[in-house]
Amino acid sequence: MAGHLQLQTGWRPMPTNSCFLDLSSTTFAYEGSFGDVVSNINWSVPEGGVHCLVGRSGCGKTTTLRMIGGYEFPSSGEIKVRGQSLNNVPLEKRNIGMVFQSYALWPHMTVGENIAFGLGVRGIRGKQQRDQVREALAMVRLQGLEDRRPAQLSGGQQQRIALARAIAPSPTLLMLDEPLGSLDSNLRNSLQIQIRDIVKKIGVTSIYVTHDRNEALSIADKIVLMNNGKIIQVGTPNEVFQSPVNIFAAEFLGHQNIISGQLQSDSNNISFDCEFGKVILSNNITYDLAANSIIIDTRGISLFTKNEADNIESTDNLYECTIIGKSFKERAYEFKIQVNSQILIASFQPNYWGETPVLDIGQKAYAKINSEFIYGF
Repeated sequence: MAGHLQLQTGWRPMPTNSCFLDLSSTTFAYEGSFGDVVSNINWSVPEGGVHCLVGRSGCGKTTTLRMIGGYEFPSSGEIKVRGQSLNNVPLEKRNIGMVFQSYALWPHMTVGENIAFGLGVRGIRGKQQRDQVREALAMVRLQGLEDRRPAQLSGGQQQRIALARAIAPSPTLLMLDEPLGSLDSNLRNSLQIQIRDIVKKIGVTSIYVTHDRNEALSIADKIVLMNNGKIIQVGTPNEVFQSPVNIFAAEFLGHQNIISGQLQSDSNNISFDCEFGKVILSNNITYDLAANSIIIDTRGISLFTKNEADNIESTDNLYECTIIGKSFKERAYEFKIQVNSQILIASFQPNYWGETPVLDIGQKAYAKINSEFIYGF
């Protein structure tokens, strides 16, 4: 049988037993405002790992972070760490490290003094303070910069100093609010790897906020997708990417081929009837019995000329199409194709010789869809 059927009712919050951080029915609204900024959040965070709050600007992710950190207090509900309520605990008593997008380094202080500041607030001074400053600088690979001023550092170095300051006091929880938002794309990609490596090395539970889906997918152990003040899905990057709970999640995560139709099942296979025909689904993927949409990954569509298509053994998921667009985007060539009245996107990375399908706009071709790249929701 070409597929598995499973009746699914959508994502539900995980049970809250043995969790490190627990938000229970947590809501935040500004006094006198109409509507909640964060609405009835239930979220349990296990100890360790990078948990990434991701969503569009204004969805409530930074407000959620600020409530955890003590910069805002919930209008209702409760926030606990290791079973202890934080609702009435002031910011300075929470032992939480914070990294801001703006770095928030004191310009009149040296690097060493910036890192030492939080240690001094906690009563750590003298040799212990100097040792922890050196350890934090070594962790972010910026040894020897203790006497420089922030203005003498690059943006990437300043952000790593901000991270060193946050981890120097050995916080219970590390929070990072759009920490790479002020940096150029190449530096962001490099620092994503460095931040993840550092966090993993010290083993601190981390909450990371970003609106950049690619950043979230590359840095997170768990993705927490928010929309309109609510958590709509939690899972590993692979789970969230391959099984979005709804069209908003699919579109936010970058899926371009979202197809409406009807799931069909018979004794031989599971298929999906849609505008451009019947699509045979994979026997390695579980599909929702009530699914009325599928995602076709852009990497799962191969294009052929008519002569090439004549030599393909199986005609399953093979469709005549027209090339209506072609561009180069993010290290891959994208072809926009029309199958009947349906527009699809197919992407190809150049092979070893730099080759891609030789097809021109307006040309008739054939598209073959790999069923292993079809996801249902």
